Amino acid sequence: MGIANQEINSLIQSYDATPQKFLALLNLLNGILENDGPKGRIIIWSNFVMNLKSLSDFLSANEIDNRLLIGE
Repeated sequence: MGIANQEINSLIQSYDATPQKFLALLNLLNGILENDGPKGRIIIWSNFVMNLKSLSDFLSANEIDNRLLIGE
């Protein structure tokens, strides 16, 4: 017996805590933006599309301009 994929997806979708890695990244980005200004460029690479979408939403909510380029 295992958990069905649909149940796992539902649990992931309902998870609403901010991951610590997002908070750590926000700290790093704010430091870079303080030094380089809004014209600074940073590339963040990931294999996990759902994480990238969540990260993009998180950055937007924290007033960090970002673009999402994924192969869908």
